[in-house]
Amino acid sequence: MQAYYTLETVTNATKPIRLELDSYFNLFALWFWSQKMAVMVSEEAALELKRAHSESNLTEDTFVRVGVLAGGCAGFEYSLSFDDKFDEQKDSQYDQHGVKVVVDKKSALLLDGAVIGWHKSLERQGFTFENPNATKSCGCGKSFQ
Repeated sequence: MQAYYTLETVTNATKPIRLELDSYFNLFALWFWSQKMAVMVSEEAALELKRAHSESNLTEDTFVRVGVLAGGCAGFEYSLSFDDKFDEQKDSQYDQHGVKVVVDKKSALLLDGAVIGWHKSLERQGFTFENPNATKSCGCGKSFQ
């Protein structure tokens, strides 16, 4: 038995792609690809985000918004904030380690495969971004190209 799916229904892609699924492996591959998250959050970062959320007395509807803004010394700047306004047309939502993460679709293109981590040392502490799409970054690590 052959089944046909469009990636549009699975991933909200702009152009539907017709795939012929003739094995369980191909069905799993399609499912796995559709679950791909633009941004991953490490367990340590998730714990810090949960702590900041609870200390700020935010509602359960509040999520973490990750994005990219024009600016910074290298061209683009990372954005990490709490928000409660979700737009189904412009945003994608993921749940990682119990944290709701929202990325707007334009930022997702620049953040695909990025990992948000948490660094703590004697000199500093804070969130880090490991972005495989960044070709250059500034010395402080807050902006990239």
